[in-house]
Amino acid sequence: MRGSQSPAVMNRRADGINAWNDIVLESFSGSSVDAAASEFPAELARCSIEELNFICVESQPSQVHRWATERPSGSSGIALLHLQDTGQGVNHQCGHSVPLAPGNGVLCNPDQQYTVDFKTPYRMFIVELPIRRIAGRRPMFDLEQDAGLGVNAHKSRMLLSLLRSAWSEFEFLGDDEDWRQCVSRAGVELALGALGGVSCPRPVGPSMELRRAVIEHIRCHIDDPNLRPSAIAAKFGVSRRTIQSVFEKMSTTPSAYILDERLRAAVEMLREEKGSRTITDVALSSGFSDSAYFSRCFHKKFGVPPRLYMKR
Repeated sequence: MRGSQSPAVMNRRADGINAWNDIVLESFSGSSVDAAASEFPAELARCSIEELNFICVESQPSQVHRWATERPSGSSGIALLHLQDTGQGVNHQCGHSVPLAPGNGVLCNPDQQYTVDFKTPYRMFIVELPIRRIAGRRPMFDLEQDAGLGVNAHKSRMLLSLLRSAWSEFEFLGDDEDWRQCVSRAGVELALGALGGVSCPRPVGPSMELRRAVIEHIRCHIDDPNLRPSAIAAKFGVSRRTIQSVFEKMSTTPSAYILDERLRAAVEMLREEKGSRTITDVALSSGFSDSAYFSRCFHKKFGVPPRLYMKR
């Protein structure tokens, strides 16, 4: 692996199984590794490029366990996309066993127990995806039922290629904002696209239908400053508590989801229409009635004020 001194990259190496277990436990809560050999050269690297967060693991034949947490399923707020780059293994979770050959991927729930048997030395990329992003793109997504299933092989291979390139180029291009944004957007889109291959036949209940309708309503009315949980509840003839429960299953709240979507819409406007719109116009068009509040929220999420972001 290639490293970097950038704070966006973290590298850890081990030569023995005990040291490797310490590294794995630090990076993956509730995890442990069993291996026959005490000498155990292995390496773990974590990389963050804008919204794209992934871990690259190179290790020896072993059995990796992740134990169920005491938290409710999905409360960690993320799903894990395991992508096999080299070597062979089998992923076991929720009664599903998915063979892992180079290019294969599987969706994992970090709050439920699973095991991965690696029969050979291997390299794996693990992408962390916020559940709210997945559900926003795929309203029928249910991590509890989809965990342990294989993903779209074509998209997973494309994503693997992108991750390899991003990792090898980060040392040289990590300070280039355009490069980071392109890699992040492409990586997140490919990861979400890979989940299109996840399919667990199940009836579509009223709660799923409501989630899909609510998300579509938010997307179509994101410019409405009166788009609030109470207004959404009134629109669909349900209680505010019902709307809250829809978003609890996405590990977020209605207000947080709406704010996130407003900021996402604002970023798209700033990227696509650089210099052609004022900050106030962008704020109003993304549903903020106060441009000062918009600027504070934008700065908090993206690390720079919108005016500076627009000038880049």
